Amino acid sequence: MNADKSSKEKGIRIVNLIEKNPEMKKHLRLFIKSFIKKEYVERWEYLIFSNPEKATHQKHKFDDHKIGRLCKYHKYSDFNNMNLDEITGFYYDGYECKYTKLSEIQDPFRDSIFSVKAGEKAYFFFHEFWFWECTVK
Repeated sequence: MNADKSSKEKGIRIVNLIEKNPEMKKHLRLFIKSFIKKEYVERWEYLIFSNPEKATHQKHKFDDHKIGRLCKYHKYSDFNNMNLDEITGFYYDGYECKYTKLSEIQDPFRDSIFSVKAGEKAYFFFHEFWFWECTVK
């Protein structure tokens, strides 16, 4: 019961953080509108903005829900070749959301979103150590 309460409290905290930060909300909303197939947009918006504790267990569906032509698959080794100190953006994994450098995230591979330029460039990091670079071409 305590684990459920803790998860729900974290979810409420994340919803409040997003609501208090219009730029973060814009990045997340435009990530969904730009890179998620139309038939899944409403579901993703609900999960991220209203039910982040459930979103943490649903984001693994990104591979099926993404707009494939906009999201390029990368292996973990590609991540190690990126200049992480130069990439800044909004990070969201359902437990935390913040503006930061990619290099400062301890474990980005938690089914997380890292939005660099709202609606134009973002990364989605998958828990099995691969990721997608999403760009509007």
